Amino acid sequence: MLRSLVGSEMCIRDSISTTATGDCRKSLCESTTKDGCLQSPACVWDDYGFPSKCRVTLCPVQTQTGCTAQDKCRWSVYAAGTISDPQCKEVACPYEFPLDCTRNPDCIWNATTHTCSIRTCMYGDYEPCISDKTCEWPWWNPVCMPRVCLDSYDQALSLIHI
Repeated sequence: MLRSLVGSEMCIRDSISTTATGDCRKSLCESTTKDGCLQSPACVWDDYGFPSKCRVTLCPVQTQTGCTAQDKCRWSVYAAGTISDPQCKEVACPYEFPLDCTRNPDCIWNATTHTCSIRTCMYGDYEPCISDKTCEWPWWNPVCMPRVCLDSYDQALSLIHI
């Protein structure tokens, strides 16, 4: 396969992607820069993919109905609706593989369901963290994280210390 630049676009020349006239078909999302990547509505820059790269968006849909029908997409009423700020956006943690998911500090991999989701308990300070009953601030790792033990366990421990 031969890759070449046609104008400012990356192009692939091989038996599959060469047109009948011998012209080269433009390849999608081959840009090596974020700015270049965001010039195409079919592409997104993935800072947390392995490695960081330009890739095809999971949400190329232009209508709200089509967008919300996709499980990896969400509709933003605040977006400009332009190529660089489309209204149909990927959910915060669209990753399908554990490595990609765990590279994003806002995401957590669920080994049981094999899904990546937004990490809870992202408080930066102690007080708001411990005010949320689903979170804890462990002494051994001073960062807010999802609560591991149930309230009943905490109650049992308090009875031991009486």
